Amino acid sequence: MTKAAPAAILATLVLILTLVSQNDARASEAFDAHSRTQAQTKLAGVATPCTGGVVAGLPCNNVDLISFVPFADISSNPSDANDVWGFVDLNTGREYVLAGFNNGTAVVDITDPVNPREVGFVAGQSEIWRDMKVYQYFDAAADRWQAYAYVTTDTSTPPTDGLVIIDLTDLPHSISRVSYTSDINRAHNVYLTHSDNGTGTSLSSSTPLLIIVGSNIGNGRFRAYSLADPESPSFVNSPSSANGIHDAASMVITDARNGTQCGNGGSFCEVLFDFDNNDFQIWDITDINSPVRLSTTTFANVGFIHSGWATEDKQFLFVNDELDELNAGLNTTIRVFSIADLTLPTLAGTWTGPTGAIDHNGFVRGNRYYLSNYSRGLTILDITDPTVPVPEFRRK
Repeated sequence: MTKAAPAAILATLVLILTLVSQNDARASEAFDAHSRTQAQTKLAGVATPCTGGVVAGLPCNNVDLISFVPFADISSNPSDANDVWGFVDLNTGREYVLAGFNNGTAVVDITDPVNPREVGFVAGQSEIWRDMKVYQYFDAAADRWQAYAYVTTDTSTPPTDGLVIIDLTDLPHSISRVSYTSDINRAHNVYLTHSDNGTGTSLSSSTPLLIIVGSNIGNGRFRAYSLADPESPSFVNSPSSANGIHDAASMVITDARNGTQCGNGGSFCEVLFDFDNNDFQIWDITDINSPVRLSTTTFANVGFIHSGWATEDKQFLFVNDELDELNAGLNTTIRVFSIADLTLPTLAGTWTGPTGAIDHNGFVRGNRYYLSNYSRGLTILDITDPTVPVPEFRRK
């Protein structure tokens, strides 16, 4: 099976949250996304093509509904959903989605995307914010791949979950929660550096770092943990000069920038993108014990820099601002920065949507950018030229 990044999974499967193409001008910004999603969850969906601009009663354009899992079909009977991630189990080639809910985290087998199947659910405290990532590595002694999921919950109400670890090694049969004492009470996000997004495997012989984002410790600045023992992540470092961080991404650099802009003389360097509300920062974390901030970048009409994702050629960074539409009266605005110079990112292009929908998270897969919005579902942009993103259907 071809490795599939989470963006590819989301582009082909509607799980929990119905995907609506922003390319369809008939989609009304005025509709209440939450109430409409709640109404939709009362009925299980089946594979449905986008016909005449409508799929399952919702506007669409070139996005078919492959499957839909209502809340009622989740074993814990949740009332809200928050985030998703995905990975391919290299032991079996089966594909899974991890889905966060207000009362915990589900693992769903989507190998047959028309018939998704919940494998298991790990309960957690009641909270609307969760995030999750997966680490997978080959265990020579066991002669198989082992996998773990790391889940954070952002809450201020005790008792708190801290960092939850889910053992995925018994898939496709079951999952279980690992007994682990977390040093944090809460965190907004979690990120795995130096890894393939579709499998959670390391990009080299180095073990990825687990990055905790926006925790209750250190004013929310990023905290790095070693996964030498994947069932017991150990704290490594958190730079005191870093600001509070909302989300993170990273990339491994092997081109000329390694050694001239970052790195310590090795075959590669790794940079961490730190999205911290008023700006985004680029850190050289090649030596996590001595991370170096390479640049700090902001822009006009900044509201709340939420997240971002780099192109696969590692030359451009797509940045999402969660509040610029609301605060500055803008239509959906995606900013594209050139990161050819990591010490001085420059604005290289923008994409403006047809309404004021708030952009939230975006992921790159090949020459496509998959963007979620608060109340208009999914936008797919053709980024063959990253500086001039174009709605996917217009290239045809």
